[in-house]
Amino acid sequence: MKSIFCAAILLFVWTPSVTAGDRVALIIGNSNYKSTARFSKAANDARAIARKFKAIGFDYVALKLDATSAQMRMALDEFRSRAKQAAQAVVYFAGLGMQIDGENYLLPIDAELRDAAFGDSKQAIELDALHQAVGEARELRLIILDACRDGPLAELPMVGLAVDNTINKKRRGVPCLAPIDAPNETIIVSASKHGTVALDGDKPWSPFARAILAHIATPGLDIGEIFDRVHTTVRFWTNQRQQTVAYGDGKGWRAHIVPSRRH
Repeated sequence: MKSIFCAAILLFVWTPSVTAGDRVALIIGNSNYKSTARFSKAANDARAIARKFKAIGFDYVALKLDATSAQMRMALDEFRSRAKQAAQAVVYFAGLGMQIDGENYLLPIDAELRDAAFGDSKQAIELDALHQAVGEARELRLIILDACRDGPLAELPMVGLAVDNTINKKRRGVPCLAPIDAPNETIIVSASKHGTVALDGDKPWSPFARAILAHIATPGLDIGEIFDRVHTTVRFWTNQRQQTVAYGDGKGWRAHIVPSRRH
């Protein structure tokens, strides 16, 4: 009886704080946009991030590449049902995003970029859909956005630094994201400040993705410390040209992706 009692104590002591099925992630990488030239970095980044979350022990990691509007909405709805039961829920999006009439949207591959630039948001995915997807996780609700890429959107004359003031006045969608209002207890980390672009760089992965890969699995760091390091690293690698920005407050900043080794 004594040995059984001791074994029970040991089991209690060594049971991890996050149980099976408690850590879930949805990773989306959109590269092959139908209305602009393909850019590979978003899909490459998403694959690498998905591998990293699997490597650090997330119980469920869904990877969606080159998703249409219907596919993105379906993936977010399915993920939301999983996140309701989870302690930690993470959504990562790499691709194109823009603000339309002051609201932030992420673009699926079947979005018509010119239509979006003129304020047509019917195919775009509201940032609020990502808020809802992670919104019921207990410990960590994290959204990571690499949505202001420096390539395809700049190719559209009406979205770049347009000289034609008539076009500027008509256009309601503008490049990159507006300042973000994170819901209570949700953390949103963006690859770049509002109104600026995220660089693709000359490596297989973008500077933002590379920095996440470098720091996300560091034992003992909480989310705040991880993304402080990501911010510093991105600034260094881009010669201060790109600065990440984080929004939100609450207990999620103290959550650990990888606990200290001594635990």
